[in-house]
Amino acid sequence: MLKRLYGFCLCLGLGIGLTCGAPAFAGNTPTAELNDAVLFFVNDPRELTYTDLNKLVERNKEYHQERGTLTTDQVSSFFEHMQQFGVKNAGDGTNQIRVGYVVQSQGFEPIGVIVVKGDFDRPKLLDLLKKHYSEHSDEHSAAVMKANTFSAVQKEKAVNPYIEEETTLFGHSAHIFPMPLRGRELIAVSTKDAVLISSAPRGNRNLLQQTVDVVDGKVAMQQPSPNSHVVFTFAASAAEKQEIDKRIWTRYNDEKKDSITQKKHMKKLGERIRQKVIKNKVEFMVESLDDMDQATLTIDRGNAGEMTKTASLVAKFENASRASEIKKNIMKHLIKEIKRNDNVQDKFALGNVSITTQGNQLFIRCQFRDSKEQLHGFNLISSYIAKGLLERL
Repeated sequence: MLKRLYGFCLCLGLGIGLTCGAPAFAGNTPTAELNDAVLFFVNDPRELTYTDLNKLVERNKEYHQERGTLTTDQVSSFFEHMQQFGVKNAGDGTNQIRVGYVVQSQGFEPIGVIVVKGDFDRPKLLDLLKKHYSEHSDEHSAAVMKANTFSAVQKEKAVNPYIEEETTLFGHSAHIFPMPLRGRELIAVSTKDAVLISSAPRGNRNLLQQTVDVVDGKVAMQQPSPNSHVVFTFAASAAEKQEIDKRIWTRYNDEKKDSITQKKHMKKLGERIRQKVIKNKVEFMVESLDDMDQATLTIDRGNAGEMTKTASLVAKFENASRASEIKKNIMKHLIKEIKRNDNVQDKFALGNVSITTQGNQLFIRCQFRDSKEQLHGFNLISSYIAKGLLERL
């Protein structure tokens, strides 16, 4: 549930690509003019840095149209859905949407607050969150109530822990969505000119309050230091891994059935063979996720001038042999992607990713020399999820 709800929030403009820098893709546009389109994570709410989402979306649209990933009709459909989600006048550039993201890790518990400023139809936005939340409640509440694990941990007596609450927090209207499976909660807070969406362990609202105080002007913002260091650690529980596995296989089986059904006569045999190859890759991915103990994403960035950034992902596995095997498969897949990509800039970007191992740890590292390369990385990653997103529009 957390992933599904938070995933929607990320669609408002959040995302970070672990693809590396490449030759400038934005023509003759000065780098300084692109800095506002780059997304930044910060640990301290006082250093909150906003991305101009209109600039980010416009650059992303140009990227996909240049490569033929999206048609004009598909772009229009995307903006229509954004309007349905509550973003007023989405697509015409008149509604300046700005996004900031504060993230911290307390042990293996990630805590994050998304701040979105702009002109919204807030009831529509809240209705969408409620819709996804209701789907989640129907899916999991029976099992949670039967085990009664949430009530025991939280020392609550509620029969159904999946009860939304409309309340007031820090002087603003708020909607609380409990997440019993891991004792977390998602909170949407509406201030005068912003919507804040928080994900944290149940009752841990310190970061949300600090961020609200900054947005309200009660706490002064401060200039970020010339160089920032942001760390985000995640370790999936056994239950979460099972849920991820289930969703991956459900998606694979649905797409396999559709692909075979759409083929005629002898072509069905070829499609079945192709699906066996895909199944082997899915099995490897699922096993790799199950074997991963934890992952840590570290972002070091410069906050002035060319806006340099280095992103590193460190994943720990059961043993060195498994880490080496996963590295080998990632490299194999990456080489295949480079060979089949027709765009020279994208080839350079994919080929400039560093993948190494040390004992049971897998390291993926990339460097961005300026905002042009950061946007290219974001756009390249988005090209891999565009198809799946379009299928849901």
